[in-house]
Amino acid sequence: MFINTSSLVFTLWSLSNLVNVNGLAVNSPLPDSDYTSLSATELATLDALVATIQPGPTLNFSDPVYAPLVAAIENQNYRAPHLRVSDLTGLDTELKSSAAGPLNFWPIICETSGASPSVSDHERLHAYCNSVWGSGSWCDQRNDAASRCTNLATFESAQFGTCGDVNGKKSIGCRELLRPWKEMIDTCKRDGRTGGRRAFRPASGRKPHNRLIMH
Repeated sequence: MFINTSSLVFTLWSLSNLVNVNGLAVNSPLPDSDYTSLSATELATLDALVATIQPGPTLNFSDPVYAPLVAAIENQNYRAPHLRVSDLTGLDTELKSSAAGPLNFWPIICETSGASPSVSDHERLHAYCNSVWGSGSWCDQRNDAASRCTNLATFESAQFGTCGDVNGKKSIGCRELLRPWKEMIDTCKRDGRTGGRRAFRPASGRKPHNRLIMH
């Protein structure tokens, strides 16, 4: 039996490079050396830094402590360990990780003005979060004070967070918010700026009732 090895090799290569589907990177089985120019030591250092990152008010990618990570994501195609595994179904698992159950997202309400953050800053912030938030990253709304909002990540002029009901611990998986957030960025673009909000809640209709905020 004849096997077209060229076709087989191309098919395997194509599967290994499935990335950026609907704004989300799909896990790739490529060996580290095949997609980044980072040395093993540099890669290990960045992986250790990523392991300390949790969403919240203190996560500001403009902080100099994250400068090597930001540079590696932008210039050397760095991806965190959870995006380098060989399980191509891993993303589906992460998207179903919210303890609140599957989430329904309401229509986007754009609030873009001259004071809104730049599209570039929000796109970069989204890219950084997409590169480091794994199935162990939780985007719960934990603030029961007057604003009832929790900022989850910041870069330069851009901030992303959630408001509304206070969530139980490990209720909202961060990766489940990445695609709706990217849709907000794109929908609300105007004159180089973007801003808006979007309600969401469990598909069951039960609480928590929350909204994404992009400002």
